[in-house]
Amino acid sequence: MYDIRRLILLRDPSERATMTAVSERHGITTSAVSQQLRILEEEVGTVLTRREGRVLRLTYAGRVPVDHTSRIVAALEEAESAVAATA
Repeated sequence: MYDIRRLILLRDPSERATMTAVSERHGITTSAVSQQLRILEEEVGTVLTRREGRVLRLTYAGRVPVDHTSRIVAALEEAESAVAATA
């Protein structure tokens, strides 16, 4: 099973375009972002991103988990709200 935090890091370049922007959003170094994306690529077994200068682009294979990540995050947020409503 893929780590949701890594999937979120993969999703963010599609919205933010640079590793710096992603690292700033999550409060981690660009090196840490790169490392986590490399680990995710190893888990998935294919290349998910490519660099074009300073911009990080998703490959076609990278877009597949990103599409699912948006739905997973929405479901987790819904679950969090439902739990909070029971308190």
